[in-house]
Amino acid sequence: MTSKTWWLGRSALLMAVASALPAPAAGQTVLGTVFDSRTGDPLPIARVSLEDIEGREVDATLATGSGLFRLTAPSEGAYVLVGSTIGGTPYRQGPIVLAPAQEVSVEFVLPSAVMELTGLTVEVERRVQKLEMNGFYDRALIGSGIHIDAVDLDRRTSNSVGDILRMVPGVRLPNSSVPGRSYILFSAAERAVLYNAPGTVCAPRIILDGYVVQQGGPTPFDFLVDVDGLLNAQALAGIEVYRRPSEVPTQYGGTQSLCGVLVLWSVQGA
Repeated sequence: MTSKTWWLGRSALLMAVASALPAPAAGQTVLGTVFDSRTGDPLPIARVSLEDIEGREVDATLATGSGLFRLTAPSEGAYVLVGSTIGGTPYRQGPIVLAPAQEVSVEFVLPSAVMELTGLTVEVERRVQKLEMNGFYDRALIGSGIHIDAVDLDRRTSNSVGDILRMVPGVRLPNSSVPGRSYILFSAAERAVLYNAPGTVCAPRIILDGYVVQQGGPTPFDFLVDVDGLLNAQALAGIEVYRRPSEVPTQYGGTQSLCGVLVLWSVQGA
C-alpha cells in the first residue's frame, strides 16, 4: 500500500466515525481513530480518555473494533487525550483546544506490543480460533458492547480478571468485606433498572464458556460471584461486556439480562 493510499484510507475512516458511533451528547466533542504505530492499522479496544489541564479525567471510552472513539468535554478549553491498550502504558497527545459546541477529528497513534516468542504467538492463535468458533468476532463487528480478545489480553500487566475489568468504562467493582474478591456491577444498568428489592444489587448475568455462573437481576450482595474465583487472568481467552440491556445480543438476552451481561471465555479447550 502506498503512503498516499494509506493516508487517503485514514481520511475516509475518520469521515466514517460520525456515522459509526452513537450520536454525541450536547457539548464539545472529540471524534477519532486509534492507530497502531507499528502497522498503521486501526487499533481496537484501546482505552481512550480526555483529561483537563489539571489532569482530571472528564470522559473515557474503549475504542470500537475499528479503532473508533468519541469523547465529550463538559466545557470549552484545553484538553489532553490519554490512550492505552489493556494493561499497557498510557500515552498522551495534545493539548486539544475546544471552542463552544466544537467537534474535532483526530488521529491517535499508540505503540503496540510486538510478540516475538513463537510459542506465545501460537498460543494466542489457538485462543483466537476458539473465539472465532464461538462467534466472538461476529458479535464484535456489530459494534454493541465491549470485546477484549486474546491479543489485547496478552498486552496486559494485570494479574486478575477484576483488574482487567476495572479499566472498562462503566464497570464498577464495589468494595467487598472479603479481601481479594472482585464483584462486578454495571453503572448504566444500575441507573436504568428500578425494580431492585431492598437489600439487593443489580447483578449482571455472568456466562463462562457458555455456562451461566451468575443469574442476573436483583441479588443480595453476599450472593454475588467472585470473578477472580472463576479463573485467573492467564486463563482468559476473551471477554465480552454488555453494560446495558440495549447492548445485549439476542442469544444472551431475556429478563435475567436487564442488569447487563458479562461473558468470559477461558483458554480451556482452545
